[in-house]
Amino acid sequence: MRKKILIIDDNELNRRLFRDVLISEGFEAVDSANGGDAQDLALTLSPDLIIMDMCMPDLDGIEATRMLKRDQRLEGIPVIAVTALRGEEHAAKAKEEGCADYLLKPVSIPGFLQTVNRCLN
Repeated sequence: MRKKILIIDDNELNRRLFRDVLISEGFEAVDSANGGDAQDLALTLSPDLIIMDMCMPDLDGIEATRMLKRDQRLEGIPVIAVTALRGEEHAAKAKEEGCADYLLKPVSIPGFLQTVNRCLN
């Protein structure tokens, strides 16, 4: 069975890039532009992994991840934080809120896939 990955990012180009790369590697990928959809989509889709943009206008990735991790049905799903924000404090905050890993934009595709595979195993 193919692993299902949920991508939450307000930037359409980022979503398309992540989705196309993941599909080309044999994953099933579903995406949304709205951090507020993360919990409902995760409950509906039961993804194996979530890729979460940290800076979104409606609900940022930190708060969306916090909501996911507070829900016992979803707390075990690994979340990869993806952001353009530089600085150790941002990475530390993402990990403090339960993110399994943290990637800086622009992401390198080999590094992205390596992180995805590590978080799925």
